[in-house]
Amino acid sequence: MRQIKIGKVILTDGGAWNAQTAYTKLTYVTYNGDGWWSAKDNVNSAPSKTNTNWIQATDVQSFIEAVKQATTDAEAINAALREAENLRQQAETARVTEEQARVTEENTRKSKEQTRQQQEQQRQSSEATRNTQEQTRETQEAQRQQADTERKQNYERQMASVTTATELAQQKASDAQDAAVLAAEKAALADTAATNAENKATIAHTAAENANTKAQLADQKAGEANTAATNANEKAVIAQTAATNADEKAAIANTAATNADTKAQLADQNAQLANNAAKNANTQAEYAKLEGDKAAVLNDKVTLHTQLIGDIQTQVKSIDSAVTNIVHSTVDDSELPTLCGQPPILFGEGTPQEAIVPDNWKQFDPETGEGYNWNGEPSAAGQQYINTSASTGGRYIAVPSADGGLTWKNF
Repeated sequence: MRQIKIGKVILTDGGAWNAQTAYTKLTYVTYNGDGWWSAKDNVNSAPSKTNTNWIQATDVQSFIEAVKQATTDAEAINAALREAENLRQQAETARVTEEQARVTEENTRKSKEQTRQQQEQQRQSSEATRNTQEQTRETQEAQRQQADTERKQNYERQMASVTTATELAQQKASDAQDAAVLAAEKAALADTAATNAENKATIAHTAAENANTKAQLADQKAGEANTAATNANEKAVIAQTAATNADEKAAIANTAATNADTKAQLADQNAQLANNAAKNANTQAEYAKLEGDKAAVLNDKVTLHTQLIGDIQTQVKSIDSAVTNIVHSTVDDSELPTLCGQPPILFGEGTPQEAIVPDNWKQFDPETGEGYNWNGEPSAAGQQYINTSASTGGRYIAVPSADGGLTWKNF
């Protein structure tokens, strides 16, 4: 119950008045043979009829009025107390109601706070899970980027290897082709030389036969001359006893014999020349045989080069097949860097032209708005075009043209 202090409401005995004593209201004292009660709180205020702090006790009417006034004041105070108590009770009832509401709200708040804490714990757990997943995603993304970089590097190395192998194979094929042509030319020259050697050998053989014939004729004439000389000698012996003209005939016969000897010597010289010609013919025949052997060796080399060309062509076909497999099976152009939105290396079955759209060219897509239609021209300088249907000379590169645009250059 609420208590309200209303002050003093009854008389109390204060004994003889003393100037040093503090007196409260309604304190009864004696002073100069009279009784007095204090109307107000006071100190060092001597009681007298003119002093409003004191009322003379023998003044009954004033005392009664004072008592009535005090009673009225007390009743008013009590009424105020009752009213205050009623207000206090109402306030207390309201306070209790509010306290109950507060307790209910506090309980609700505690429940919500507990739910919030649980949700916060769940959020923290979810956040921790999200952070872990994010770290895992970042790690996987780094691994994917690393793998993508390695894949692109491998692709570039493969393309470089394919290009180098293709160029090397083409160079080897060209060299082999040149060697085969040169070998064929040398073989033709060797055949010609062999034919000429055979012709020369035939001519030499004919000359040797003619020389032998001439030597036989010379021998025959020499025999005839010897016979004539013998006859002349016989005739000279027989004619020794004859006339002087026999000596002249003998001299003539001697001259004829001398001429015959000279002819015999010339026949010997011709025979020697014929022998030399025969030896030269044999030498030329041996040279022709040697040239023929060289021609056979060259033919063998031509055959070997032809086989090498076949092997190189087989390797080129294998490389082309590998390139085709790389182009159509393993390469994903969407993950490679682009030149003005298009792949850096284009692959098409034919020379670069508007009618042949490269296999990996990104045509205009109306749904995404990406890409643009092929017009046969490069998208950027340095872009390459591979003619997959060509065995040689199928590589092109984009270079600036004279009109300020771009054009394809075969290399």
